[in-house]
Amino acid sequence: MKLAIISHTEHYRDNDGSVVGWGPTIREINHLAPYFEKVYHVACLHKGSPPGSSLKYMEQNIEFVPIPPFGGSDLMGKISVITTMPIIIRQVSKVIRNVDYFQIRLPSGFGNYLLPWLTIVRPKAKFWVKYAGNWVQKNPPLGYAFQRWWLKNNFAGCKVTINGSWPNQPNHVLSFENPCLTEQERREGREIVELKEFNRPLDFVFIGQLTESKGVGRIIEAFKILSKEPRIGILHIVGDGIDRSKYETLALEAGIRCKFYGFLPKAEVNKILIKSHVLLLPSESEGFPKVIAEGANYGCVLLVSRVSSIPQYIQNNANGILLQSISKDALCSGIKELLSMPGSQVKKISMLAYQTSSRFTYDIYNRRLLEEVIY
Repeated sequence: MKLAIISHTEHYRDNDGSVVGWGPTIREINHLAPYFEKVYHVACLHKGSPPGSSLKYMEQNIEFVPIPPFGGSDLMGKISVITTMPIIIRQVSKVIRNVDYFQIRLPSGFGNYLLPWLTIVRPKAKFWVKYAGNWVQKNPPLGYAFQRWWLKNNFAGCKVTINGSWPNQPNHVLSFENPCLTEQERREGREIVELKEFNRPLDFVFIGQLTESKGVGRIIEAFKILSKEPRIGILHIVGDGIDRSKYETLALEAGIRCKFYGFLPKAEVNKILIKSHVLLLPSESEGFPKVIAEGANYGCVLLVSRVSSIPQYIQNNANGILLQSISKDALCSGIKELLSMPGSQVKKISMLAYQTSSRFTYDIYNRRLLEEVIY
């Protein structure tokens, strides 16, 4: 069997000329590739230096097929969605003629024309859509709303995998966990969880894009309010974004113990999760972020927002703490609630979170794909 994956995943040329891409997606494809004779990944090739989280393809049967970058918040970025359309359709058309199956990862700018195009063209290859965004987002961007409407009504005539389970979910829309863990990482995590203690100042960690929608500013404001709290250790902030320097300045002015790392390789991120006690994610909207399962696997207590499918996996004061809202005051309250608990109770929450993360392994995800989507 031959497979193609069509995505907007960022790729770059490394110093030695080899292609590297956004780590979480590349890991997922590396673990899926052994089930196929050949895997093509049609995705964006950017100029410049790759971020630290980038990875190489590890399987010899994976071939990267470049398409031009597109999208952005400015006018030229929006225009680029249109100007790159002929090139992307041509590349996708060539690749899907040579495969048995293909997957499109949405929502993305190219979904607005690829979905209608595929409905007209009707390729011989069987395909499905991995919708990684918030399936029940109330006010999504117009393009995302269109893609969700198209998929809900099954105009594409394909299966769709989404995060979470929802009322009135059509039969062709399947609930799938977002994979991010190997069996080896599960075994390592169990050892870490058993040894991790919570009877001392707690270290906190945020991992993700450094944006307001992810709540980075609110985290810094909350820690400023709690700066005199002796039970709070250091705040680790892993990730990057155009506002990073602004957040670094805010943290410095707030006088909080905080360290910014930028994007890091997976092994380095795991080291920070291992030494941290609490994972913070006060996001405005999510699908189901892989970092929740990764943090839980290494014994981090999850202090997260009640958005999308997150409350379907995290139960308040059982295997995590759900924020009442995404405000800085709600974040302060959640942190205070956690600090007021005895260490033994926090340890229990940590261990239950580890059990929850068992559902997010590559083995489970790939087996379900083969049985329920590719058959």
